[in-house]
Amino acid sequence: MKQRVLIVGAGPVGLSTAIELSRRGVQCRIIDRDPPRPESESRATAVHARTLELLASFGVADEILAQSRPLHGISVYSGGRRLGRATFDGLDSPYPFVAMLPQALTEQILRKRLARSGVEVEAPVELIALEPALDRVHATLRDAQGNEVATDAEWVIGCDGGHSVVRKSMNVGFVGQPISGAYLMDCRLDWTRGGPEDDGQNYLGPGKDLVLWQNPKGLTRIVVSISTQNARWHKDSPSIELMQSFLDEEPAIGARIREVTWSSAFEISNRIATSYRKGRVFLAGDAAHIHDPSGGQGMNVGIQDGQNLAWKLAAHLQGSAPENILDSYERERRPVALSVLEATGLTERLLTSASMPVNKLRDAALSLLTSSRLAQLIGRTSIAGLRIDYGKSSIVNQHESIGANWLRARPGARLGDVYAFERAPRVGRRAPNASELTRNGGQRVSLFDLIGADIRHHLLAFGGLSSADPARVEQLRQRVAPILARHAALLTGTVIVLPPMTAPEGTAFVVDQRFEAHARYGAKCECLYLVRPDGYIAFRCLGTDVEALESYLRRTFSVAQLAGAGAG
Repeated sequence: MKQRVLIVGAGPVGLSTAIELSRRGVQCRIIDRDPPRPESESRATAVHARTLELLASFGVADEILAQSRPLHGISVYSGGRRLGRATFDGLDSPYPFVAMLPQALTEQILRKRLARSGVEVEAPVELIALEPALDRVHATLRDAQGNEVATDAEWVIGCDGGHSVVRKSMNVGFVGQPISGAYLMDCRLDWTRGGPEDDGQNYLGPGKDLVLWQNPKGLTRIVVSISTQNARWHKDSPSIELMQSFLDEEPAIGARIREVTWSSAFEISNRIATSYRKGRVFLAGDAAHIHDPSGGQGMNVGIQDGQNLAWKLAAHLQGSAPENILDSYERERRPVALSVLEATGLTERLLTSASMPVNKLRDAALSLLTSSRLAQLIGRTSIAGLRIDYGKSSIVNQHESIGANWLRARPGARLGDVYAFERAPRVGRRAPNASELTRNGGQRVSLFDLIGADIRHHLLAFGGLSSADPARVEQLRQRVAPILARHAALLTGTVIVLPPMTAPEGTAFVVDQRFEAHARYGAKCECLYLVRPDGYIAFRCLGTDVEALESYLRRTFSVAQLAGAGAG
């Protein structure tokens, strides 16, 4: 039997990809060669703000938060001296922190959510081989009894980790190099001096980087990174004595290890697949990229890979987008992974350097960075995944019609309106949130609530300062209503107005009570923003140029369906 999509690997990346496909009505099958991992053996623990925003659209963010421990910052030490504190406070997100949750629990939550869509993970079921064909992919699977079974799928997504069988079966290269070794231990600490005064602590020493933080249930995670050339490095799980020796070397730590629940040793490598797609086969998550765990990026980047791919693949399978939309997956996501590899690789080399001059320069830089508001802002938004930019993607469009002619054609427009719009988020950037909105005569709602509540693209039509005028608002509604009606399978929309206008019951109007949404989108005058299902701005224009939006839709999506709908 041929299924539409076969997902190989049921970690957080595979599960979230399957959820996104399933909630869009795409039949998928998900397999994993291993049974669910024990809770005590979870390498990934950090769920960042952007990932939580995406998981909120699945309806699981609250459950993750209920079981996790928020990490708001981390203090950095060197030679017993506190260099400073980096914080996630002030993130422009409903989740201004890192949710610390063992990966196994994240997987449990996602499995339950996937089961509510009628899809169960098949495990242990192992992929043995793939053979691509013109209109499908032949797969050979091995079940729990050792039987080999042949199956076909229209598309295959490899989410099966750094040793991906999918990637190897397709002969896709995995380029990069090892960086260092790492020891990990989950345990309870008895503090003899001081204590975990901060959410997380990072202790730097010559040739060593030691990080510890509190996980749920009172456990402390200790991670030590050292060069693989260090005499203390080996590939066996670390003993209590070894990890205690690392703690004892730090003047700022006074703690004894007890009750170890899990320990592990692993080599840290930076590697990336030479291609994210080969015909009908895609790679996502660790199958496509692995890197230093600094900043807890791996699982988060992978989940965002899956979200990016899933909505595009669903759009193609359901006839609303041509196949070439799938090419944008690699073009958008591979540069993100490359930037993470570059940043984490440089960070790891600096933090584990044994050179005293390098250490002194590193410490001075960290002292400066942790005391600089701008540096902290850039750092926390980058780690949280809020600075991703798809502006060079082939499927986003900034309608450039602003200039002297534009101003002459609009007697009420001002240069300040243009300036405000130009400073607002451009195409390819994450659409920002706004919380002070009301609908249905007074119900409070956020912009993320509106966007995340639907699986389609979302057209935001801002009324600007003139939206206090009912006649202008009605003109705006009449401008956007036809395009929403023509492309209802692809688009939904909201008209955003200002007080004293009200949002009647059952309408697509919301009132921006404190000008927050208008300010964040530079909407001093009427403008349009089209937000993709993954929360990034696909199109925008100053004014209500629905003809330019229509042109963008026809270029980007399936012209046969859209033209047919618009022809009447």
